[in-house]
Amino acid sequence: MDVFGKELNIEMDYKNKIKLIYLMTLIAIVIMIIFMVISPINKLKDSKKVYEKEQANLVKVKDKFIATQKRQEDVEAEFEKQKEKYAILKIQFEKAAHQNNATFKREIQDLMDYLGIGLSSIGSPEIAPKKQKPVSEEEAEGKKKGKVEEPLKDDELKYEKKYFAYNISGPAPEVSTLFYYLENSKRLITLRDGATNITKSGQDDLNATFKIGTYFFQNDEEEGEKNE
Repeated sequence: MDVFGKELNIEMDYKNKIKLIYLMTLIAIVIMIIFMVISPINKLKDSKKVYEKEQANLVKVKDKFIATQKRQEDVEAEFEKQKEKYAILKIQFEKAAHQNNATFKREIQDLMDYLGIGLSSIGSPEIAPKKQKPVSEEEAEGKKKGKVEEPLKDDELKYEKKYFAYNISGPAPEVSTLFYYLENSKRLITLRDGATNITKSGQDDLNATFKIGTYFFQNDEEEGEKNE
């Protein structure tokens, strides 16, 4: 045998040759076991860990999905509940509000006639500004840039509030009763703060000036009559 250019004579008896063959075979078997058995087993264990981890994540995702679905159902149920409540309140508002100036004035006049109170004058209706809805920064910025406001939706309540300046005179008990009726009316009627002035006009009579505020439901069919 030539090793690095030199001839080596290695003589080996039969037993040593057999031992060498066994040794080489054993080494080959060990190497095969490592690459064909142990390595795949380790990979399988790693795959199992990944699978178990993914399964755990999947369970968490399912739990979150179920919780989210439950919250969505609760929100939808609350929305339907509020929608029904809004519909009821809208009907109540329509019944309590006035349709036009004439019907409102007639109701107040009927009440004063019933109490025996005289009407001196009624001022022109004063439209109260509507309360502005809170807007986000984006909406506010859009308005600054001249963004056109969106038209009123069909399902939104159309209304306006007006104040009427009244000047009346009559017996003190009846005038007090009138104020009591106005403040406790089932109609949407309020007395404007700071606009009431009461003076004596005789021993038992009073002169009173005040502003009555009331809401008008703007029915499209009767909108032409509201300013009568």
